[in-house]
This record gives sequence, C-alpha cells and structure tokens, in this order.
Amino acid sequence: MGEFDIGAPLAPNEPPPVVVDGKSYNFQVFARDTIFNEGTQYAAVQSFASLLGPDMGAIPTGGVSRALIEAGY
Repeated sequence: MGEFDIGAPLAPNEPPPVVVDGKSYNFQVFARDTIFNEGTQYAAVQSFASLLGPDMGAIPTGGVSRALIEAGY
C-alpha cells in the first residue's frame, strides 16, 4: 500500500463487517486513511477519504462513511 501513501495499518479489522442498508463492508484502518470494500468485491477497494470528497472537514451524520468511523474508532 506504499504507493497510495495511506501509512501503516493501525489494527486488524474485527468481524463482523460493517452493515449499512443491508450491504456489508469489510474495512481496514490505516494511519492516513481507511480502505474498504463492499461484500466480497475484494478487487473493488475504496478509500474512505474519497467518500467524503469536498466535505472532508465535516463529520458524516449517516451512511457508509459514518458507519466506518464508528466501527474503526
């Protein structure tokens, strides 16, 4: 993951995965970002920072982004 500059993994993710609106998400918290994927789509890893877009300074109030924050911290 060095090419993406997300830093070192901080801890292993604990089962069960995050579930939002009936969809499950696996995730891994790193020093500079959290990566995640939906269900078993392991090749479709996404960045938590990309979910926030222009609202990066705001704390999400719901959805996948809020669930990932709660599960990761």
